[in-house]
Amino acid sequence: MRKLLLFFAFFAAIAAYSSQLYVANIYNNTINIIDTNTNTIIATMPISNQPQEFAFTPDGKEVYITQHNSNTVSVIDTSTRKIINIITVGHRPEGIAITPDGSKAYVANNYYLDNTVSVIDISTKKVKKTINVGNWPTDIVITPDGSKVYVTNMGSHTVSVLDTNKDIVTTTINVGDYPNGLAITPDGSKIYVANAGSDTVSVINPTTNNVVATINVGDNPLCITISPDGSKAYVTNYR
Repeated sequence: MRKLLLFFAFFAAIAAYSSQLYVANIYNNTINIIDTNTNTIIATMPISNQPQEFAFTPDGKEVYITQHNSNTVSVIDTSTRKIINIITVGHRPEGIAITPDGSKAYVANNYYLDNTVSVIDISTKKVKKTINVGNWPTDIVITPDGSKVYVTNMGSHTVSVLDTNKDIVTTTINVGDYPNGLAITPDGSKIYVANAGSDTVSVINPTTNNVVATINVGDNPLCITISPDGSKAYVTNYR
């Protein structure tokens, strides 16, 4: 039986070339910045409308944050800790990722009547294209070579594959029920998908875009992260 999930979560990310950890507090509309050397909060920034996920530019100078209830992405200067731009995207943006060359950001617009990915030009801070994907797009990862974008579609139980040169969907992969979190190994050889509705993780070979393994895990797996050496995947189980 498929399970429909409604949940709120806290998201965190570490800035490149920095010891600063950014944490989104969805319930009180703030961002905590933690010094990982001392494990202390060094700043708290107000940010409206349910901050969701972060993506840092490769040089670590800017962080892009999706804001679920305002249909926007805020851009923060990490040195001044101030919002320098607000970009209007699709409805209820969640996942976001930036290409390794820092030229584009991809945003998953999760609202069921939207079902798109917004492509932001980093240099102009404007949406340059909107791509139709599956139902309820949620999370996004980009391959290390920057050639492909993978998007989980919770409502259609699929993963969309985008070509970053043409910004079009090239493949749709069937995975488990209600796929949510995504992670890619550092060498780009495997993509892991947390299927929240079927209590499994799908493993995708990005060369062939086939599911090569399905792993049973705990109840309602939501998020995945990969160890730096690529040897382990860690999965959070919501229940």
